[in-house]
Amino acid sequence: MKQIPIAIFLALAAIQCASADDPFYPSPAVLDTSRLILPRDLQYQGAFKLSTSLAGSKYGLTYLIGAMTFYPNGDAAGAADGFPGSMFIGGHSQEQMVAEISIPAPVNSKNIDALPVAQIISPFRRLGSTSSPSGISVMDIEYMPAQGTQKTDKILATHGDAYLPPDGQKSFVMADVNFANQTAPRSFLPDAAHCYNDYLFAVPSSWANRYAPGMLLAGGRHREGDLCGEGPALSVMAPWSNPTSSTVTTLPILRYKQSGGGLKSYSRGGDVYYAGTWIESGSKSAVLFTGRKGMGKPAYGNYCNEQGYHDLNGYRPYVIFYDPDELGKVALRQMEPHIPQPYAAINLNDVLIWGNKTTCDRNFLNAFAYDSVRKILYAGESSNGEIPVIHVWKIVDNGVTPVDPPPTPTPCSG
Repeated sequence: MKQIPIAIFLALAAIQCASADDPFYPSPAVLDTSRLILPRDLQYQGAFKLSTSLAGSKYGLTYLIGAMTFYPNGDAAGAADGFPGSMFIGGHSQEQMVAEISIPAPVNSKNIDALPVAQIISPFRRLGSTSSPSGISVMDIEYMPAQGTQKTDKILATHGDAYLPPDGQKSFVMADVNFANQTAPRSFLPDAAHCYNDYLFAVPSSWANRYAPGMLLAGGRHREGDLCGEGPALSVMAPWSNPTSSTVTTLPILRYKQSGGGLKSYSRGGDVYYAGTWIESGSKSAVLFTGRKGMGKPAYGNYCNEQGYHDLNGYRPYVIFYDPDELGKVALRQMEPHIPQPYAAINLNDVLIWGNKTTCDRNFLNAFAYDSVRKILYAGESSNGEIPVIHVWKIVDNGVTPVDPPPTPTPCSG
């Protein structure tokens, strides 16, 4: 039987839809599946739960602040179970202390009692400033190998006030992986304080070399009330390049407007994205944000015994996918920073151990960590009064391999 040339087949495969369209974030009519990681490329592995040990902390890991990073050199004596390394993870928001934990092989079960326990390897310690005038904090951390003139690998941290960060807030620090040699706190100002301090993650060198040389770290925030726009803000930076400066120079690559240029299907009462990460698999990549999505009836007032922004239709835990090349065009000033939109999304309510069942439930994922070597994505589920859980996905290539005859491109199921 006559074969269709591979080049033609790949062109056809590139325009297949990624998955069943999400009602809030439908996929574009033309989507390059040879270049973009799709929801179907995230293969769920299961979950594990966190230890209830305090290990030097008043609150332990009973409530996750949303700070988490993978450390490839940790837990060297751990089991050879396919999940090497360790994670640094932040505990309660009132302490903002960080512990190192093991990574057990996940179990695919909705029964919390069946999940393995991640043990605390190193006790809770301080990492940077913990000042929070309102008493409500945000934080994230990221491991990075030595950059520029640095001689040792580093843990980077950013802290912020979740409500009203003060002008000139000094919130960014770097330290050795044993928390020694912590730098003096630095600020991201004169840019808007509400646009930073809530997520921090590494940028692949392949992207940075093309669009923003040397800027291998990304950070930002999505602030309720749209004080940094209607959607997540993201900037890239290279804080090791000017270590003596009191500020960190940043380049915004995603910045929505407060009105007239926001995230599509935006619910001011319900949409907040708390964590981000940049994932790659072969030639494919994506920038992900995770948090909660309002179901379409935003309101402000006293609902569910809480004053503030709400969505009266309830909430769902979402992951949204961005095209890194679009963000690159923003870096090159070829596209305005409010233009990029998600090309795909996942509603993970069925994955959560404590899914949302009522319109008052606000359970979601608030932390990401990524093993870039083994292509493993970790995400933290934190529910008030419950044991925090870490969910695990393997990034796989579910693209179609040309055969004789090749399949006809059709809509894909998620």
